[in-house]
Amino acid sequence: MLNLKFDDFIATIQLPVLTQKEIPEPAHYGSNNLNSKNRIDGIVPLTLSDSKNCYSIELTQEQINALIYLTEHQQEILELVYDYTKNTLYPVWIDWIGYDDFLFPELLSINDLKQALAISDLIVYEAHKENFSYIDITFEFLPDQEHGVTLTLHKSRIVGWASGYGCFSALES
Repeated sequence: MLNLKFDDFIATIQLPVLTQKEIPEPAHYGSNNLNSKNRIDGIVPLTLSDSKNCYSIELTQEQINALIYLTEHQQEILELVYDYTKNTLYPVWIDWIGYDDFLFPELLSINDLKQALAISDLIVYEAHKENFSYIDITFEFLPDQEHGVTLTLHKSRIVGWASGYGCFSALES
């Protein structure tokens, strides 16, 4: 079931699996960090984007479909993100900045993922394919603490990534 909450212009969604709510919040994210507080509650801030990449307050059917899919497939998507982090993001960042055992905690299982990568927010685009909108998931990412990393998903497929925000916008160009 889709559990959205709208307060003024802020929307949130309950995603306890993707936030890894049951796993303790690592100290390096900071306990006063709003993203940390949200993750502890299993909540993720949500932005809806229209065809001009402007904020919207109205959901299209494709956005609803994408959010329902995301909610119902959290474990599958978390496993996808874990594999992608271990096999794609880590090697790229190690190549860029060199290996450091603090910045690249060992990922032996999916339960280790939150040490390196923790969800911070979602952008759900009006753009869609096969009746499902594209979603940017932005994460705090230990190797790039300043910008984080964004993965663009279509259902259970990662179609792109970027340091910081704006992955889908870059893919459209």
